Parts: sequence; C-alpha cells; structure tokens
Amino acid sequence: MKSLFFIFLLVGCSLFEKKLTKKECEELSWQNVGYQSVVNTHNEDFITKYSEQCSQYGIKTNLAEVKKGQKKAIKTFCHFNNGYEIGLKGQAYNKSCEQTNNSFTIAYQIGYQQFLLNKKIESAESKINELEDEIEDLKGKK
Repeated sequence: MKSLFFIFLLVGCSLFEKKLTKKECEELSWQNVGYQSVVNTHNEDFITKYSEQCSQYGIKTNLAEVKKGQKKAIKTFCHFNNGYEIGLKGQAYNKSCEQTNNSFTIAYQIGYQQFLLNKKIESAESKINELEDEIEDLKGKK
C-alpha cells in the first residue's frame, strides 16, 4: 500500500488519464487520497474521481479515512514554508489550508507575488536580450 501512496504522490491527477483497475481500488488507501487532496492542492473532484472509478467495482469511498487523511495533511503540510514554496512555483491551491492555518495562506500569497515578479523579470530580461541582438544586427549592417 505504501508504494501505491508514493505513486499517487508522484503522479497525482494524471492517474485519471487511465482507468483504475479493480486491484488498484482494492489496495487504495482512502486516507492517502484524503492526504493527497490537500498536499497536491486538489479540489473535491480529486476524491470524486477515485470514488466514481472504484464504485464501478462495488468499492465504496471510506469518507472517515478520507477525512482522517485530510486532517493529517493539514496538520503536517499547512505551514508557512510550504505555502511560500507553492506560491513561488506559481501553483494554484484549493484553499484547503486556509481555514486552519492563516500563515500558510499569507505565505502562499507572498510566494505567488514573488512568482509573478520573477515572471516579469524574465520577460524584461528576454526583451533586453532581444533588443541587444537587434542593436548588434544594426551595427553589423553599417
């Protein structure tokens, strides 16, 4: 089961590009699904996709385990540094940490603003390089 957890951690939603097998659903840790719904900043559709696919095999969602996983993730994941890193990468998040840890949200906003500034700097640097190349081309034509 632990290996399946790490697959979900690495693959995330891309798992839904293919259909889950009955064996995958039988071995599925609903607690890990709940955990990943917070850590990978997925919305409730993430859990619903697992539920819908596994229900086709008669396997029901264990909501108590999903909630347990979400609580664990909020406790271990929703901290200032993680919020900043997610924002700095420009990733969206589903506000799963917002109700329990205001420092995560503040850090996310700071990180996201830095991400936007970094994008503007990259764009300006690219434009400068473009103009410098153009100047060199004009000098070469004289």
